[in-house]
Amino acid sequence: MDNSRKKAKTRVIISLVVCLGIAAVCFGGFAYNVLVKRHAADPGEYLAEISTILVFTGLFFLVMAFGYIVPSMVGRDKKFTVANMEHMMEQYIPRGESLLAGIFAVAKESDVTAVYGKCRCIEGKLLPDANGKTLALEKRKCSSYNIYIGITQSRLLIVECEKNKHAYSLESEPDVQETEVQNLQEELLWNDIGISFPLEDVQACETQKAGFGRIMCTIKMKNGDYFKLELPDNAGPFKGDMVHHVEYREMILTRLGGEIKR
Repeated sequence: MDNSRKKAKTRVIISLVVCLGIAAVCFGGFAYNVLVKRHAADPGEYLAEISTILVFTGLFFLVMAFGYIVPSMVGRDKKFTVANMEHMMEQYIPRGESLLAGIFAVAKESDVTAVYGKCRCIEGKLLPDANGKTLALEKRKCSSYNIYIGITQSRLLIVECEKNKHAYSLESEPDVQETEVQNLQEELLWNDIGISFPLEDVQACETQKAGFGRIMCTIKMKNGDYFKLELPDNAGPFKGDMVHHVEYREMILTRLGGEIKR
């Protein structure tokens, strides 16, 4: 993992040097054209056109260098890194297992429901209660948010990169004939449901190619839960050090049984 981070940093530094170098050449060419035009008896219109092209090209690479590459080096997009992904996922990895593959993605829509027995609800969290009721908690979101998606030997993990607001609904004593009722061992925040799923509970993984190398993916669970995701072709050129993104994306889709449709 350290080698991957070093390679990513090296690529960013090389990109910065290249952008600054091209910008310097463009501005140098512009300055040379100005001098030629000043001392030429008949400079012609072509010098003005070339000077304009050089200026705009130089400005473009200057913006790339200081507007994108430098901010990424000082940590503006540190959240999209392997280290941060592993840190956020480690608490959901079962004992004895490891994260086999993980990537950055964008959730477009999600809807999950969890049913808990003998519990009670207080201010956005569920508490174990031997005299409590069976509660069904639904968690929904219909707008885009950034996530990490990964697989272990037995689990599918979908972890938010940052805290997001979701729509929640709570149902008391729901019909649980075909639903697994879980028992709480400790308090559970509403936002902590819909993160870890047994791989065997994945009923379908529907995928379709989109533009710019993206893959649109809908993951459906046996109990009706679903996620509509956008899996980019990479984590973005300035989105951290996730250099194995394409390889891990393929591993995750293969494990979920996704067949890519054109």
